[in-house]
Amino acid sequence: MTPMDTASYWNWDKKADICFSPNDSLLYMSNDYTIYQIDIYDTAIYNGLFIHGPDTLLDYFPEYDLMGLAPNGKIYIGNWHAIRGSMSYIDKPNVKGLGCDFKPQGFNQTYNHNLQTPPNMANYGLGKDTTKICWPLSQSESEVRSAEWVVYPNPSSTVFIVQNKHGKKKDLYNVQGELLFTTNEDVIDVKPYAKGMYYLRVEGEVKKWWWSKEV
Repeated sequence: MTPMDTASYWNWDKKADICFSPNDSLLYMSNDYTIYQIDIYDTAIYNGLFIHGPDTLLDYFPEYDLMGLAPNGKIYIGNWHAIRGSMSYIDKPNVKGLGCDFKPQGFNQTYNHNLQTPPNMANYGLGKDTTKICWPLSQSESEVRSAEWVVYPNPSSTVFIVQNKHGKKKDLYNVQGELLFTTNEDVIDVKPYAKGMYYLRVEGEVKKWWWSKEV
């Protein structure tokens, strides 16, 4: 294992990204040509470990860029040459040293080529954001079952079925707030209407439902 040399490999100052291991004990750093691993509990922070350096052929220098911790516990790294259809990854990022098992350009993408960054790599460790309200276009099964009345399927291109315990009157509105019709029936035919969002009001209820009609 080679200690980190900040003067080597052309341009250490051009750091691309950092990423913590799943257990938050190790920090990985990337730049164009190198990958380093730092034990954040080591008081001598510059005792970082050199994990990988340049490849042998200039044409295939990976130019390591953005990193992302995936749900499977591996860290994926975007390569400049990922236009060839591959990313690098660290198979065991919780393991200190070369045992972390770095795989240069080891993840081949059959249908998706990316440049410099893993595709859509979010931070999976944050948990659900409880400070914001989500406005989905459809309801989950648990949300639908807990409602006093049920609308399904949503979205739909043919009919909506409305189930409620009291057979209440139902009003259908478009996004301009125009009343399209009123009915006591539980099956609402939406075939005559254009693709878009619709509001359903059930008598005595203050809830609004957003529908996305698919054609």
